[in-house]
Amino acid sequence: TGGDALQRLVRYAPLEHEPLVLALEERPGGAALTCRVTGHPRGLTRHVHEYVLASALHQVRGLTGCEVRPQAVWFLHARPRHLAPLEHFFGTEELDFGRADNGLLLDAGALALPLSTADARLLATAEQLAEARLRT
Repeated sequence: TGGDALQRLVRYAPLEHEPLVLALEERPGGAALTCRVTGHPRGLTRHVHEYVLASALHQVRGLTGCEVRPQAVWFLHARPRHLAPLEHFFGTEELDFGRADNGLLLDAGALALPLSTADARLLATAEQLAEARLRT
């Protein structure tokens, strides 16, 4: 499901960038995917913050084949002058800035979407490799 994919993204995020800390926190009616960077309490840059959340959402959309739209999106950085590109990509006007972390809120329906690309054998192989890499 979309939720399973996000849980794996959280688990294996350090393989992409070791200080990257993602969390999937249950909330009423869904879950929040949050992001921070170890050693950088104020985050990195606006572009990194937006990229990490956009990348996660893009992956869920691609894996499910659905235009998943978060209920809300928030960022550490200050509000940029032009919000239209963010509203367009994320599919929501519920954007907030200057928060304690970066995140997006997905409803339970998005988390329950089946993956159109699911392949149990490939997943088993990829997870085995990723777990081995995490141990090194």
